[in-house]
Amino acid sequence: MSKAARKAVCVIHVKRRSTHYAAFFLLLIVSLCGIFFFVLPAYSFAEESGTFITSDSLEYFSETKQYVAKGSVEIKQKDAVITADQIIYGEATSDVIAEGKVY
Repeated sequence: MSKAARKAVCVIHVKRRSTHYAAFFLLLIVSLCGIFFFVLPAYSFAEESGTFITSDSLEYFSETKQYVAKGSVEIKQKDAVITADQIIYGEATSDVIAEGKVY
Protein backbone atom coordinates (compact mmCIF):
# COMPACT_ATOMS: atom_id res chain seq x y z
CA MET A 1 0.00 0.00 0.00
CA SER A 2 1.37 3.42 -0.91
CA LYS A 3 1.82 6.31 1.54
CA ALA A 4 -1.08 8.21 -0.03
CA ALA A 5 -3.39 5.22 0.41
CA ARG A 6 -2.33 4.83 4.06
CA LYS A 7 -3.06 8.52 4.71
CA ALA A 8 -6.52 8.14 3.18
CA VAL A 9 -7.24 5.11 5.39
CA CYS A 10 -6.08 7.00 8.50
CA VAL A 11 -8.23 10.03 7.68
CA ILE A 12 -11.30 7.85 7.17
CA HIS A 13 -10.62 6.03 10.44
CA VAL A 14 -10.28 9.31 12.37
CA LYS A 15 -13.47 10.71 10.87
CA ARG A 16 -15.35 7.56 11.86
CA ARG A 17 -14.25 8.00 15.49
CA SER A 18 -15.40 11.60 15.59
CA THR A 19 -18.80 10.47 14.28
CA HIS A 20 -19.08 8.06 17.22
CA TYR A 21 -18.23 10.85 19.67
CA ALA A 22 -20.78 13.16 18.05
CA ALA A 23 -23.46 10.46 18.27
CA PHE A 24 -22.57 9.83 21.92
CA PHE A 25 -22.82 13.51 22.85
CA LEU A 26 -26.06 13.89 20.90
CA LEU A 27 -27.52 10.92 22.78
CA LEU A 28 -26.29 12.38 26.08
CA ILE A 29 -27.89 15.76 25.38
CA VAL A 30 -31.20 14.20 24.33
CA SER A 31 -31.20 12.02 27.47
CA LEU A 32 -30.58 14.99 29.75
CA CYS A 33 -33.35 16.98 28.06
CA GLY A 34 -35.70 14.03 28.58
CA ILE A 35 -34.85 13.86 32.26
CA PHE A 36 -35.55 17.57 32.73
CA PHE A 37 -38.79 17.24 30.76
CA PHE A 38 -40.15 14.70 33.24
CA VAL A 39 -38.63 16.08 36.45
CA LEU A 40 -39.42 19.79 36.12
CA PRO A 41 -43.24 19.42 36.08
CA ALA A 42 -43.04 17.72 39.49
CA TYR A 43 -41.03 20.60 40.96
CA SER A 44 -43.38 23.26 39.61
CA PHE A 45 -46.35 21.28 40.92
CA ALA A 46 -44.85 21.19 44.42
CA GLU A 47 -44.21 24.92 44.48
CA GLU A 48 -47.76 25.79 43.44
CA SER A 49 -49.77 23.48 45.70
CA GLY A 50 -47.58 23.08 48.76
CA THR A 51 -47.73 19.30 48.30
CA PHE A 52 -44.36 17.55 48.31
CA ILE A 53 -43.83 13.99 47.09
CA THR A 54 -40.65 11.96 47.52
CA SER A 55 -40.38 8.48 46.03
CA ASP A 56 -38.18 6.09 44.10
CA SER A 57 -40.11 6.87 40.90
CA LEU A 58 -42.64 9.54 40.01
CA GLU A 59 -44.78 9.72 36.87
CA TYR A 60 -47.23 12.41 35.77
CA PHE A 61 -50.18 11.63 33.51
CA SER A 62 -51.38 14.85 31.90
CA GLU A 63 -54.61 13.31 30.54
CA THR A 64 -55.90 12.49 34.02
CA LYS A 65 -53.79 15.11 35.86
CA GLN A 66 -52.51 12.47 38.26
CA TYR A 67 -49.14 11.75 39.80
CA VAL A 68 -48.22 8.11 40.43
CA ALA A 69 -45.39 7.66 42.92
CA LYS A 70 -43.90 4.22 43.60
CA GLY A 71 -41.38 2.87 46.08
CA SER A 72 -40.86 4.37 49.56
CA VAL A 73 -43.36 7.13 48.88
CA GLU A 74 -43.86 10.04 51.26
CA ILE A 75 -46.36 12.81 50.56
CA LYS A 76 -46.47 15.97 52.69
CA GLN A 77 -49.08 18.71 52.69
CA LYS A 78 -48.97 21.27 55.48
CA ASP A 79 -48.82 19.18 58.71
CA ALA A 80 -50.06 15.90 57.19
CA VAL A 81 -47.62 13.16 56.13
CA ILE A 82 -48.53 9.85 54.46
CA THR A 83 -46.05 7.10 53.64
CA ALA A 84 -46.90 4.12 51.46
CA ASP A 85 -45.58 1.74 48.83
CA GLN A 86 -47.55 3.56 46.12
CA ILE A 87 -49.53 6.79 46.06
CA ILE A 88 -51.77 8.20 43.36
CA TYR A 89 -52.35 11.94 43.73
CA GLY A 90 -55.08 13.69 41.74
CA GLU A 91 -53.88 17.20 41.00
CA ALA A 92 -57.32 18.58 40.08
CA THR A 93 -59.14 17.19 43.13
CA SER A 94 -56.23 16.86 45.63
CA ASP A 95 -57.35 13.27 46.28
CA VAL A 96 -54.73 10.81 47.54
CA ILE A 97 -54.97 7.05 47.07
CA ALA A 98 -52.35 5.18 49.11
CA GLU A 99 -51.63 1.50 48.47
CA GLY A 100 -49.41 -1.13 50.05
CA LYS A 101 -47.95 -0.52 53.50
CA VAL A 102 -49.63 2.74 54.48
CA TYR A 103 -48.62 4.78 57.56
